[in-house]
Amino acid sequence: LLIQPVVWSSVYCSTWRNGKPLPRALSLYESKGMIQERYRMISTMTYKLTRGTVENGIEDGVQRVVNRRSRTPEHFPEFHMEAFRAQPHLRPMELSETLGDSDVSYFEVRVRGGASVGIEVDGESSVLFESYAHIGWLSTSYGYHSDDGRFYWSDNNNAWGGEQNAEYGEPWETFHNRGDDCVIGCGFHHDTYEMFFTKNGKFQGMVDHSLVRARYRAAFALHKHGDRGEINFGSKPFLFDIEEYCYKMEDDDL
Repeated sequence: LLIQPVVWSSVYCSTWRNGKPLPRALSLYESKGMIQERYRMISTMTYKLTRGTVENGIEDGVQRVVNRRSRTPEHFPEFHMEAFRAQPHLRPMELSETLGDSDVSYFEVRVRGGASVGIEVDGESSVLFESYAHIGWLSTSYGYHSDDGRFYWSDNNNAWGGEQNAEYGEPWETFHNRGDDCVIGCGFHHDTYEMFFTKNGKFQGMVDHSLVRARYRAAFALHKHGDRGEINFGSKPFLFDIEEYCYKMEDDDL
């Protein structure tokens, strides 16, 4: 039985786009390929969070964690930061090849409370997850911070955190007051070593910083006891339109 392209498109949109239609520029005939690639990605996904005091099992393709840190770091006695990373290293999304850009990784973290989201070098002897540090403070790591919306970076040359940062995007929570959930996305181009972030589905722009050329893994930190995070690598719909992004990157249209 020959399944019409419109059926493939409908299945894809209802499963991974919350019913939102694909961008007009995308041919209906690409939907079958995207579905196949998406299922292949999910079936081979082995990402798992490590270094957390609470590690819930993977449910619906996402992993949920709560900061239960009870020990207070010496440098910040009023806070109990907890950092998490995903293993193994980031891999390009297989569906991005179907859409024209074969070197993009993307994930989203749903956060309640203060946090930082970004990437950290894979395989590096890291102080980051032993020192209760936010992403971009120590080791070789790069992060988008909730309290000020700034981009923080460390090229493995910081004595302590927060020394190197620049204006970037919108703040998305304060460290001291938990508000509504916020979804922060992080994208990484394996070919150009560029990265970008999104906030609740809104593109925040490309990061203006030269990243160390290395292999990276997803990372995020929760600021204090009780803050929550949920990481999604694509088994659930993204808030950000990653399909349109990958397609437009082919035409350098962003």
